[in-house]
Amino acid sequence: MVKCRPTWGHSDYRFTVRLGGSTWVYINSSRVIRELLDQRGSIYCSKPHTPYLSETLSGGLRMALMEYGPRWRKLRKTMGMFTSMTEVKRFSGTMETESTVMMYEYLQDPSNYFQHHARFTNSVVMMVAFGRRTEKDDKLVVFLRSFLWLT
Repeated sequence: MVKCRPTWGHSDYRFTVRLGGSTWVYINSSRVIRELLDQRGSIYCSKPHTPYLSETLSGGLRMALMEYGPRWRKLRKTMGMFTSMTEVKRFSGTMETESTVMMYEYLQDPSNYFQHHARFTNSVVMMVAFGRRTEKDDKLVVFLRSFLWLT
């Protein structure tokens, strides 16, 4: 079932869970996780090759489905530029503003929660990448919704 025991010092713990034929390891220490990913990332980051999922459905562009290699490292480096703690702090005001707008939209029109969340996500990404926020009826948002069959 679940085994809890100290592994990397007195205050850092992990536990393992067996689900079917797989063993899942949970670690609750950012120090240990960072050490494992920084020093042994190639072991833990690679995914099994799944041509249908990774290439056919996503055009080979979904990082979560990629095998570890040069392309994965390049995308990871690019993502790291936007997700570092410095960048997250830099855009925290934007995220707070968009969160407030999203909560207001939820209160005004709760039945369209999915569209409110999509607008929030799109607006945060647009602000981070292009310095432009999007409104609910923004032409780009309407186009993306119709393109993705969200309307």
